[in-house]
Amino acid sequence: MGLTIDLNARRERNERYGSHIAQARQWRLVAFLAVLILLPAIGGAFYFAQRSVLIPYVVEVAADGRTGAVSQVSAERSVDDRIIRATISDVLRDLRSVSADVAVQRRWVETVYAHLALRSPAYTAISEWFGKQAPSKRAEEETITVEVRQILTLSKNTYRVEWVEYPRARSGAELVPTRWSGTMMVGLGAVSAEHLLVNPLGIFITDRRIYHLRLLPRRTDYMPKVAFHYPNVLREEWQAYHEQRERNTIRETGAQIENLDFGYRILDYENCA
Repeated sequence: MGLTIDLNARRERNERYGSHIAQARQWRLVAFLAVLILLPAIGGAFYFAQRSVLIPYVVEVAADGRTGAVSQVSAERSVDDRIIRATISDVLRDLRSVSADVAVQRRWVETVYAHLALRSPAYTAISEWFGKQAPSKRAEEETITVEVRQILTLSKNTYRVEWVEYPRARSGAELVPTRWSGTMMVGLGAVSAEHLLVNPLGIFITDRRIYHLRLLPRRTDYMPKVAFHYPNVLREEWQAYHEQRERNTIRETGAQIENLDFGYRILDYENCA
């Protein structure tokens, strides 16, 4: 009888403390995993904290204390090409779109001028175009939605843009869409204080050419492709070609690397293995 009571007591003690030991083991495992996760996070935070990057800006202040132009100080200032393409697309939509909402149209025009360099050919041409075809007057007859189809890089600072304009009468009726093509030259510069939030990177349209493409079908012949060539783009392409050719030229002999041929031939290539 006494032996049975002692065995039952031991069994109860083992069950009671065994569960505590299992729980303690699980919590230790969880704590160990948490430490493994926290160590890389703390190390990464410390690493990035040590890599603090300061980007200096030059702020022009007038005599009365007003802020003038703001420009980033950098020896080699550059912007990702994808950002430039997105900026060109946004500026083009704001430039060519027409809205019946006066507030929306005013915001579009302000955004366009925030991306135009003062006294540049683009600034002069677009100002004249707004004067001849004011969006507010055009909105009395129609509204226009712009869809940018393609943006191609012609040179370092020149891009060709293709888009379609979908006009709609004020009655809501859809009109015939028109296809357009144009080239835009882009540059980086200082941003005025009033345009800092609209154009923080200082991307400006310095020049632009726009063409209206009217396609006429014929029964016997067709035009598979239409292209435009510009002297400045051709000069830049020729300069890049000559620079590449100079890099591939051996100065001592004047031979081109891609034209080198030492006459090596494998005659019995089947038995080379």
